[in-house]
Amino acid sequence: MNQEKIVNKILCYMKNEIEKSGSKPDMECFDFSFSEKIDYFNAPSEILPNGEDLTNVKNILKKVSDKSIKEVLNKCLANNYIKYFAAGGKNFKNITLTEEGFARATSVENYHPIKNYFSQNIPDKIVNAIISIIVSCITTYITIYITMKGGK
Repeated sequence: MNQEKIVNKILCYMKNEIEKSGSKPDMECFDFSFSEKIDYFNAPSEILPNGEDLTNVKNILKKVSDKSIKEVLNKCLANNYIKYFAAGGKNFKNITLTEEGFARATSVENYHPIKNYFSQNIPDKIVNAIISIIVSCITTYITIYITMKGGK
């Protein structure tokens, strides 16, 4: 799956979650944090699991690597589709959807390519045959018309 499709799926996921909650895009926080191990000095190490939203997105994307998801999240940050809710955010925790991201997700969900039924549903050979027949009929009509007019 290419990066643009992954971007679209993540943004649409966020938009749909915002609409479910009835919140505004910049007020809803998402947790796309990746699992990490935290070492403590006087206590056993702790492994923090993936964020809830990251887990949900991974279920939607299926077979997309963590590396690819990180690259896409960084791309979304760079293109101002998402942002950290507060300064100093890290590890994709407390991410909000920006107006630009919300608009892109809306655009993606509303996109329905206009199909040119004539050229897509009829094979090219049939279209070419029909055009040839029409041109032949017009040519014959003109020839007969000129011949009849010239004979008078």
